[in-house]
Amino acid sequence: MEKKISPSPIAVKQDCGKKKATLLIADDDPMIPKMLIRGFMGSNYEFRTASNGQEALELYKKCRADLVISDYDMPLVNGLTLLEELRLFDPKASVLIYSGGRNEDDRRMLLQEGALGIIDKGCGFEEIKSAVENALRSAELESFKPAPERIAGEAEKNARILFVDDDAETLLASSNAAAMSGYSVKTASKAVEALQIYAREGADVVVSNLHMPLVSGLELLRALKAIDPNAKVIMASGMASHEEVDAAMKVGAGVFLRKPYEIEDLDNAIKKMLGG
Repeated sequence: MEKKISPSPIAVKQDCGKKKATLLIADDDPMIPKMLIRGFMGSNYEFRTASNGQEALELYKKCRADLVISDYDMPLVNGLTLLEELRLFDPKASVLIYSGGRNEDDRRMLLQEGALGIIDKGCGFEEIKSAVENALRSAELESFKPAPERIAGEAEKNARILFVDDDAETLLASSNAAAMSGYSVKTASKAVEALQIYAREGADVVVSNLHMPLVSGLELLRALKAIDPNAKVIMASGMASHEEVDAAMKVGAGVFLRKPYEIEDLDNAIKKMLGG
């Protein structure tokens, strides 16, 4: 069973004083990083290595890498999960997947999730070198982009509300209430899914749970603000500490709702965010 990466706060990425391009290699086989580092000996790169996806994500959050080269078939946390979490933390993260035997559907999924390429295990080093050089030149190839802003003066009843909650009952009740009030509603059960919806379709207001597995609502809030500083976000929780509420408001949440909240409270919060 694949292990979920536990959430941790998104830190401001640091250059860490480096001048050379940094490659972060994630592979549970220690021979692969050694082989790659040896092959690139004399190149203008610095290297960091991780033996699993969790470690790679934590290293990236502490100090960004110019390119992540990740094995796909790692235990607990595979390359796809690592790719998703890196792209949530940093929508411009550059990632190459190193794998063998992936079918076309797998390759298509990896590219859709933002991988800059898939390196086949067993290929020659010159091919690997070329893929790395091309990926570094294409660091801006893929990035989340917010949908165009709505036309001013659109009726409030047509506002798009995106609900994000890992609790199915809360998600259903809140989204149904908003739909009955005339809003256009979308739902997501996890932060990665919500960010993809926002990037693809946009939303006038996002209503997100704070405490969620894998990626927290605070991380989602930071990611939304990174790609769209004007994103309007309502955070909700029944267990948040004063410090967590303060942190969410400082990052840019417009309203914080305490669960369980009344439908009227939700409606008023949405209207406030829409400027009504």
